[in-house]
Amino acid sequence: MSGVGENIQRLRRAAGLTQAALGEEIGVTNTAVSNWEQGLAEPTLQNVLRLCEVLNTTADQLLGVPFGSVGSKAQVFVVSHADEGKFEGQGLRSFFEYRQLGVSEASNGEFGAHVIRAVPGEQLPGEWHSHDLSFQMVYVTKGWVEFEYEGQGAHMLRPGSCVMQPSGIRHRLIRNSDDLELVEITSPASFETTEEKAKA
Repeated sequence: MSGVGENIQRLRRAAGLTQAALGEEIGVTNTAVSNWEQGLAEPTLQNVLRLCEVLNTTADQLLGVPFGSVGSKAQVFVVSHADEGKFEGQGLRSFFEYRQLGVSEASNGEFGAHVIRAVPGEQLPGEWHSHDLSFQMVYVTKGWVEFEYEGQGAHMLRPGSCVMQPSGIRHRLIRNSDDLELVEITSPASFETTEEKAKA
């Protein structure tokens, strides 16, 4: 049994799943899961991403690769296509849906990247908040959105607009179009968000 196979088996058992149940969640046969666990085959990157999601783990834990620095061999190649991805409403804001691009798993959590789109009819002014991270960039691809940044005022972002937000800057969403889509890149992938008091 390979190290990866041992990790899949250990995490599967900890989750209380049979090989058949895990295969159903991933979209593969129980034979495929068995082959992974025995080291007879390796899961594809897409299946690694699904395994991480179903088993509630990270790529480094699943693959047994130590957290690496930028440019290290811990990073893996990943490609994400719009027609193969899906949006999910499980992000920071209920009025947005998120399509993960696989960057978090491929970089062992060093970076995160996702496409965010508005949920039509759910335009709600956002509360003031801040993020604790080392890098955050937003690039609008469709529609428009207005954000307000403490000390910087309100900015209407439109297709082609790009903004880099310093760590800890207080900001809020004012309004957005129903067809808004933007790309957000962060480092690290997971970070703390703090709700802030409204400006006096």
